[in-house]
Order: sequence, then structure tokens, then C-alpha cells
Amino acid sequence: MKIAKKQKMIEAYEHSAKYYAYYVCLLDDTELIGWVLIDKGYDFLNGNQVGWISDLYVKAQYRGNGYAKLLMEEAFNEFIMIHQILIMEVNL
Repeated sequence: MKIAKKQKMIEAYEHSAKYYAYYVCLLDDTELIGWVLIDKGYDFLNGNQVGWISDLYVKAQYRGNGYAKLLMEEAFNEFIMIHQILIMEVNL
């Protein structure tokens, strides 16, 4: 069962990567703490390029330490500094 879930995650990521989406991961040495999936697209109403936050996750044992906020800040920095995108949208 774990292999099937892992394979589905890999397939989903490969599909997203074709459209310029990628994960920003937070690590403590070699331990994965959490991640945010960021993507860029266009607002269908006004045609502006926007940054999308499609996924945000922090492992249960690390919650309550501000890691989600840190990941969101890093996602915003990625949009602004790397992609020059000033409008962000969150997909909840």
C-alpha cells in the first residue's frame, strides 16, 4: 500500500512539474518537516500572471512551531524574487 501511494505522489508531481509547479521543502538535517507546492498560472478574469499555493503540509510532530508560516513566507519569496509575480492565490 505504501508503494502505491508513493507512486501516485510521484506521478502527481511529474504532472505538476510539466506546468512549472514545484515543491519547496523544509528539512531538519535529513528529516522532512513539511512542504509547500507552488505553481504559476493566469487569473482567468483579468489575465494577470499569479502564483498559486496548491498544497501546504507540516508533519504532525512539528506542528505549532511556526513551520507553516515559514513555508508560506518562502513560497512568497519564490514568487517575488524568482518569478517576479506579485499576486498570490491560495487554493484551499
